[in-house]
Amino acid sequence: MGFFKTAATLHALEKVADNERAQAKQNQIINEQNDRITGLEEELRRARRANDNYLPAPSGREMDLERKVQELGDIENLLARPMKEIAEKNFFFKHTYMKQQELLSNWMVSQKAFHEIALRYGKALGKSVEEVLVEVTQAETTVIEGRAEFGSPMNPMAKEALGYGARHAVKVESEEKEKKKRFLKIQRGWLADWEDLEKKRPLSKEETDKRDDLIKEIGDMEAELAMPPATPELHVKSAFSYIEEAQAEAKRGEAEEFERRRKAQREADESHLEDFERVLERWRLVEKQRELTSEDKEKIGRIQNLLKECKERLGLA
Repeated sequence: MGFFKTAATLHALEKVADNERAQAKQNQIINEQNDRITGLEEELRRARRANDNYLPAPSGREMDLERKVQELGDIENLLARPMKEIAEKNFFFKHTYMKQQELLSNWMVSQKAFHEIALRYGKALGKSVEEVLVEVTQAETTVIEGRAEFGSPMNPMAKEALGYGARHAVKVESEEKEKKKRFLKIQRGWLADWEDLEKKRPLSKEETDKRDDLIKEIGDMEAELAMPPATPELHVKSAFSYIEEAQAEAKRGEAEEFERRRKAQREADESHLEDFERVLERWRLVEKQRELTSEDKEKIGRIQNLLKECKERLGLA
């Protein structure tokens, strides 16, 4: 009889321990969800504090995206460096770089060998080094034009690379010229301001010197860009043109930024909506197992309010 009593007691103790473990597990889940809710509430509070012209604060996904953009920017900056520096930073690229260096070295040895043979044969024919080099230049033109008598035609990729440096220099020069033209517009606008001020009152010595320096800078820039001197009317027109362009660009930027933030906010709300609904579902399961405390009900109320706000922003209310 004592054995059965002891066995029953042990069984009861095991059931109590199982219930305690289940309760501890349930409490752990609730605590984790509470922490998650607190984090979401803090994120929403930050969004409200950072709200500027109804633009939401960057979400976690936006911040991740910004980090990735920064990483891509770092990669782009690295790719703009000489290949030797890239090879020092990236092990995988170093292998490719060394293979290309080996190929280039073999090509250089081959070219030097041909150079040596060309000069040797030229000497045997009684030609000077200069005469041989002239023939080499003529032969280069023949190869580029695809009229070589010996060997295969040039690789299209290699042919396209020829003259890249000169083309790039022309492009850079053109871009610099456009920048100077834009700055000239701004300077003409400044000069128009000085002329307006001079109509209202006499300029001081310091102001006159500044205006004269500006006139000289404008004249130098017009001469450099081979542009005719501007009339006072053109000064004013240039100023307004620049202002209108700047305002239009600013509006486009604001619209794009607003749309980007709006899209990011919608994605964040959709994600939060799923989280809130999942947490509420778990609270319903908890309510079936035990009576909710006033603190529990307060948390549930906050979640329901946040869920309602998300639905309203998503147009689901």
